[in-house]
Amino acid sequence: MSGNEYTTAIEDRPIDKNTEMAARGWLVLTLLCVAQFMTVFNFQAVTLALPAIQKGLGFSQENLQWVVSVNALAFGGLLIVGGKVADHFGHRRLFLPGMVLFALASLLCGLASSQWLLIVGRALQGIASAIVIPTSMALLTDTFAEGGKRNLALGIWGMVGSVGGTAGVLCGGVLVDHPGWPWIFFLCVPVTLLGVVFAPFILTKQYDQPSARPVDIPGAVTVVGGIVLLVYGLTLMTHASLNILHLAAIFLLALLLLAAFVVIQMRSRYPLIPLSIFRHRTFAGVNLVMLMMSAVANTPLFFFALYMQQVRGYSPLLTGLAFLPTNAALLLGSALGTRLCNRFGFRCATLLGMGVLLLSPLLLSSISVDGSYVATLLPGLIMEGLGLSIVQVSITIAGLQEVHMDERGLASGLLSMESQIGTAIGLALLVTIATMRANALAGLSSVVALVVGFQWAFYAGTVLGVIGLLIAFLGVRE
Repeated sequence: MSGNEYTTAIEDRPIDKNTEMAARGWLVLTLLCVAQFMTVFNFQAVTLALPAIQKGLGFSQENLQWVVSVNALAFGGLLIVGGKVADHFGHRRLFLPGMVLFALASLLCGLASSQWLLIVGRALQGIASAIVIPTSMALLTDTFAEGGKRNLALGIWGMVGSVGGTAGVLCGGVLVDHPGWPWIFFLCVPVTLLGVVFAPFILTKQYDQPSARPVDIPGAVTVVGGIVLLVYGLTLMTHASLNILHLAAIFLLALLLLAAFVVIQMRSRYPLIPLSIFRHRTFAGVNLVMLMMSAVANTPLFFFALYMQQVRGYSPLLTGLAFLPTNAALLLGSALGTRLCNRFGFRCATLLGMGVLLLSPLLLSSISVDGSYVATLLPGLIMEGLGLSIVQVSITIAGLQEVHMDERGLASGLLSMESQIGTAIGLALLVTIATMRANALAGLSSVVALVVGFQWAFYAGTVLGVIGLLIAFLGVRE
């Protein structure tokens, strides 16, 4: 996952109009980069550690996805809320509690001795990230005036996210091997607290410029509640003792909450998400593309980590090394995506990127119990990195270009939210399909059934990719 993916709603209020603030700026950037690094590092390291977590805490195959999904749901569902709350109370006032919460949540995850305790800790990490990331973006733009210095700072901040992802894959593998998976969480505690210690000296009270606008709490509760119930309903479909009426009631309640959210946004004086922004056809289209892209692109690492360690017997470190080509392809695709947009336009780049991306699950669907990494896995991993980064660049450009200047902060935050929610929903759906298929093959060996389940998940991912390509074709216009 790229660090740029987490860009959220911000106000363009530079306050570095004196020498003191300009000199302090790079210290502020260093502090914010620590927060960005730890957030992305943790996401990648946790996914790599899933087999060890499953073994250590006894997660079932279908419930293991909650270790990732609950974090993505809390992060994505509260991302815009975090930005609004930070604007309301002041960016400095929210950044410090957010960092403290992330450190405490990481400690709770590392100490977790039960499934529920880990899931609660992961949810708290997501809530903390939903506070820290948008607040970091706001503090960054508060510090650097619009122009070359701000662009450089944003570029460094985003690059640190990419480095954090690579470090999460490598260092996460080392930590899971020795001394064990809890240490991917314990490592976050001292690093985060170090930032907390220095933050009061770096971030002065000048960074607290509270807004009088209230926060739309009913809107936040209904949208997050609806999405959580939707994902929960998908995971219940794998249970052998499934009660159809119970499942129908959960999906109905999810739809009612989401409908209530729309009504609240239409009537609220200060809505969480002003629905008028979706009057732009292309912006509505790129949001749907982002949702589908995230469902397709951000789930292969989940299945890849399980396949490499549970089927092929790779260590966590070797699994991380095997995933590195995806990170390299991400960097290449980001540069390529920008050039494609400049030369052929964002619509062409989006269509090409989605076409490349859907090849990833299609190629990965050919996995077998003893298949070759180079022939079977490597092409799919490279396609994932290339396609994901090309689409990310193109739809971000498209989304921000199609809205008014004063709506760009909100537009950026919505795209980030769709990315996290798409990950959670896509993971729940594909894990459900994989588990149901594996359960239907009870007569085969557990390893063979597991691989066939993964194959079906990749088939479903290919279908989602085709749907995303169709949405891009119909909904994205220059």
